[in-house]
Formats: sequence, C-alpha cells, structure tokens
Amino acid sequence: MKILQNYLYSKFISLLHITQIRTKIIFLGAITLTLLLIISVNNYNRYRLTENLCTLNMKNISKILTISNAIQEIQRERGISYTQHLSSLNNKESLSIQRNSTDAALYKLFQLNQNDIETEKYLSTLRDSIDNKRISSEEIFSQYIMIVSSLLEEISNINTIPFQGMEQLSTIEVKKIFFAKEKLGLLRTLISLKLHDKNALDGKKAEIKYLYYQYNTIIDEVIQSNNVEIADLLKKFTQLETSKKTFNFVEESIRSENLILDPSKWFSISTQTIDDLQATCAQALLISSDTLNNSATQAIRDSLFFLFFNITISIIIAFFIITIVYSVYFPLKKITNFINEATQNDFNCSLDFHSRNEFGIIAKSINKLISDVNKLFTEKDFIAYHDSLTGIYNRHKFIEVFNKELKRSDRHNHNIAFAIMDIDKFKHINDKFGHNIGDLVLKTLADVIKENIRETDCFARWGGDEFVLLLPETEQKGAIALAEKIRKAVEKKKLNFANNVTISIGVSTYKKGEALESIYSRADKALYASKEQGRNRVTFNFDD
Repeated sequence: MKILQNYLYSKFISLLHITQIRTKIIFLGAITLTLLLIISVNNYNRYRLTENLCTLNMKNISKILTISNAIQEIQRERGISYTQHLSSLNNKESLSIQRNSTDAALYKLFQLNQNDIETEKYLSTLRDSIDNKRISSEEIFSQYIMIVSSLLEEISNINTIPFQGMEQLSTIEVKKIFFAKEKLGLLRTLISLKLHDKNALDGKKAEIKYLYYQYNTIIDEVIQSNNVEIADLLKKFTQLETSKKTFNFVEESIRSENLILDPSKWFSISTQTIDDLQATCAQALLISSDTLNNSATQAIRDSLFFLFFNITISIIIAFFIITIVYSVYFPLKKITNFINEATQNDFNCSLDFHSRNEFGIIAKSINKLISDVNKLFTEKDFIAYHDSLTGIYNRHKFIEVFNKELKRSDRHNHNIAFAIMDIDKFKHINDKFGHNIGDLVLKTLADVIKENIRETDCFARWGGDEFVLLLPETEQKGAIALAEKIRKAVEKKKLNFANNVTISIGVSTYKKGEALESIYSRADKALYASKEQGRNRVTFNFDD
C-alpha cells in the first residue's frame, strides 16, 4: 500500500512539474469553484426540499383538522340516531339537520382524500338501514363506532416528515386528544339514552364507567407529557364550567341509577364540552404548526445564507486567481505567510506548494522541518499530560484544568462538582489474576467512564486505581446522577476473565474560594463512606 501511495504521489508531482505556475493556479481555482458550485446546488436543493416538506406537513395538519371535524359530526349523528332508535323518540327534523352537517364535513374530507368515499357509502347504507328499521340498536352503535374508528386510524397514520434543521412536529398528544373526544362522544350517547329510558341501559353502567376511565387516562397522559403548551391547553379545558358540569354528571351517572336531568339539557352541555375539546385540538395543532413554521423558516434561512455565502466565495476566489496568476510574487508571498501562520499555530499545518524551482525546494524543506517539530511537540504534550497506561489525562494535566475551571467558576459564578472513584477490591484482582489483568481492568474502566461523560468534563487517573472527575457547571443533583450512571455502566461491563468489576464513588461540590486539596478531601471522605457502606455505591459529601 505504501509503495502504491508513493508511486501515485510521484506521478502527481511529475505532472505538476511540467506545468507553469499560472496553469497550476487556474487548475486549483477551477477545482475549488467546481466544489463550491456543487455545494451551492446542494444548498439550493435543500432549500427547495425544505419548502416542499413544509407545505406537505401543513397539508397534513389541515387534513387532521378536516378529519376531526368529520368525526365530530358523525359522533353527533350517532348520538341522535342511537338514542331515537332505542327510546322510540321521533325527531326526524333534528336528525335530518345533523345528517346534512355530517355530509358537508365528509364532502370536505373527500376533497382532500378521495379514498374516504368508502366512508360516505358505508354511512349511507347505515342510514338506510336505520330509517327502514332493518338494524338493531346495538348494531347502530357498533357500526357508528367502526366509522369513527376508521377515521381515527386515518389520523393516527398521518405523520409529519422531519428534515435537517427542522424540529419534528409532534402530533402524538393531539391524536390522543382526538381519541379522548371519541370516548366523550360515546359517554354522551349512552347517558342520553339512560335519561330517555332508564331501563334501556341495564348492564351498561360498567361500560360508562370504563369509558370514563379510558377518557381520564388519555387526558392525564397528555397533561403529564413533555409538550407543555398542549398540556396547558388541556388543563384550561378541564377548568371550564361546562366541562366540570359534564364530568360531574358522568360521575353521578356512575354512582346513581336515578338520574335527574333533562335529556336535551344533558345533550347540549355534553355537546358543548365536546366542541370545547375540539377547539382545544385545533389550538394544539396550531401550536404544533407554529413550531413547524419556525423550524422550517430557520432551515430556509440557513440554506439561503450558505447559498449566498458559497456564491460570494466563488466570485472572490475567481477574482484573486485571475489577478495573482500573472505575478511571480504569489509563491513567495504564500511561503512567507505560511511561515508566519505556522509559528502562531504551534506548527500544526503544512505548506501546500509543489514545484521544481527554488520555491518548491524551500516549501519542501519547510514542510519537513515543521512536520518534525510538530511531531516532537505532539509527542511531548501527550507524554506530559496523559497517563501512559489508560491514555486519559494524568494528575498534572488535571490540576492545570482544575485551576483554570476554578477561575472561570469564580468569575461567572458557575457550579463545579468533583468526584473520586476507585475500583472495589482491586488488590484482590491483581493478586488473583496478575498485574497484566489489573492493567487491562484499569484501561477498560477508563474507556467505560469516557463513554459516559460529557466532552466538557475532565477525567484523569490520579494514581493507582484511583480516578478523578471534574464536572463544570454541574450542581449536586446532576453530579450524583452522572456518578450513578457511571457506576451502573461499570457494573454492567462484562469481563471475560473475572466477575463484573464495580467501583465506589465519592462526590462533592466546589465552595467558592477553596483549593483543590479541600474539595478533594471532602470527596475522599464521601468515597470512604461508600467503601464503609458496602462498596459499589455513590456517596455525596453533605458537608457541602
């Protein structure tokens, strides 16, 4: 592999040697501009894709609202149809008005999705069976539930599409509210029937109780969710007077067989509550929609910014290539600037310049010198600041970082937490399995801990099997939680050569003005307490 790399490199250098400096610069400039053009096109495509996804997601929100409105009208029709059929009431006018409202809602839904024509056909067949009394009350109830369930399932299948730079639009809580609204609609129907005919719902009391339990469970889940804004909306809904009256009556219907309330009044109050819940759903979708718009707007702005930036850089590069290519001053200036930059950046760079002339010889020598110096500096720094066995920071580096962090904490009034940890019964491991296994345990432990801390945390080997951890901007609760996470991760680590290794941890927090020795001493006391209490545990020094 090395031979192939050297061969390709030599061929590339030979190609560069036979071309003039101007040709090299033009070639380099052309590659740069091509790459920038590709990036610009990619950013433009990303911008267009973001717009399209935003439009699609807004259509999905609109569809959810339309389906929800259709469900609400079907629920009303179900309540009237079922109650009238079972209680032998005759109110054809109200049923006809409601059917017209349902048809209007389904027509809007059909305009969005022609597949929903099957719902309309099924509903039409059901109505015909009801009008001609070819169907039982239980079948009416169950078939309306099937129609509503199919529409609720359609809502469940509507998902927004996330995109880089856009937040995922969460409609989970909103969908749960829709299901809660269906439970409420069923309660409205069953209790209406009970008010019309006290003997009609013998044995249905348990069903009412279960529906009410399902409703409360869904509402509690949404209120306790992480979506604070939607939870607040739902809390306001539960505090409405109509909501309180509705659910007080539901609870009364569960407790008592003799309900005293005008059926039309109950239907009106419960319908108002369902309408309020529907309005809450609409507001929740608007909140989600606003979140989507804000995320999409930011993504579009970012895309346009990078597009403009790339175009600007392309123009600037083209201008300078054309201007500087005719000057021999360019190679000399480039080398001079590079030397200045290299001395300011700890020699962590190389000069990209190849030629057979004097500049090429100088550049090659400079690169060789800088590479050797940088290699020496890198090796020196690593040896000076890292533990040779585990590869993590050593005590010297940890003290340096600790002092810097203390100054920053005192200046900005940030919290700092400190933890000491060591391996339980490490001497027993060395005695039983040998020092090679002991070293392997130390390295494995260091790797596990590194995987479970933040990039801003400073982790070091203090000596022997003792490790220290500095947690900037971390208070007591967060420090204990992270220490517990580390302890569990070490405990779960499987080792082929022995039983699981465990660690004990002592934690303390920084008091303004104190030195390392003080915070170390308090953490060490906590570590000792962990050992005394049986090992494999985290203890916090409450003297803090």
